[in-house]
Amino acid sequence: MSIVAWMAILNKLPTKDRLINMGMKLDGLCDLCNAELEDRDNLFNNCAFVSGIWRKILQTCKIPHRNLCWSDSLDWAAVNFRGKSLLVSILKLAWISLLYFVWEESNFRRFRGCSRSADIIFKSIRRYVGDRISAILTRLTVLISIFAWNGTLASSGGCFNVVDCLVVLSL
Repeated sequence: MSIVAWMAILNKLPTKDRLINMGMKLDGLCDLCNAELEDRDNLFNNCAFVSGIWRKILQTCKIPHRNLCWSDSLDWAAVNFRGKSLLVSILKLAWISLLYFVWEESNFRRFRGCSRSADIIFKSIRRYVGDRISAILTRLTVLISIFAWNGTLASSGGCFNVVDCLVVLSL
């Protein structure tokens, strides 16, 4: 998933505008909204279909949604995706999976002739994020149990820094 996000940030995905610039004969319209030229900015940010999903993700996280252009959205992400809090982890996973599922949906519509609703994509993102967070919390629980069993918690005077576990988990 993160490779799609990285390629989107670098504007290297073969969106319709890039394919047209390479000489392919295409209609150019976004397959998700059928209203604008499919370029990176529209496909992952300005498209009404996509911005509705991102709005729902932010509402779920109790964060107000503002309509921003692509570069301002990246700036917002750079500021708000810092740190290791649970909310930041959820937002990072949700944004990366949004880009992935949007790219996948665009390709499903273009090459397979099938489509999913914004609600189904939102549920797929929620499921993916929930599974990843659940896996992290499971590993954290196991790690805390190991530390407790080895006496690490007792030797630190009962104080245990969860950040230490997260650092170990990220190795």
